[in-house]
Amino acid sequence: MHPAQYLRRKEAGEYLKTRYGHGSPRTLAKLATLGGGPIFRKFGRIVIYDPADLDSWALGRLSGPLRSTSDEVNKAARPSSFANAGGASPPAMEEKARQLIERSGPLDSGTRRAHHLRQSTEIPERY
Repeated sequence: MHPAQYLRRKEAGEYLKTRYGHGSPRTLAKLATLGGGPIFRKFGRIVIYDPADLDSWALGRLSGPLRSTSDEVNKAARPSSFANAGGASPPAMEEKARQLIERSGPLDSGTRRAHHLRQSTEIPERY
């Protein structure tokens, strides 16, 4: 039994571009940070991809046959990018955002900082 042939990020981008016509190491790096990309592993600090995971991810993004860009019926067949990003649906993401806003209170740190700067730069009344 042979171990899986893993690809480094540059090779993975070339693999996707060769097989599916689209892919780049930069996109894979961005998706590894933000989520929504193919499954990857780390060998020490080096990111590696299994070709089977790349194929699965690419095929999951591929739509059904279309006759027009306005063909809404077939667009629904394409899985949501939220499913690739850990399964979070838009309502679940909205709920998480609402909870974060409630936790931060009426002023976030940026607003507090701006408010403090406005107060500290006001001209005293005696001038």
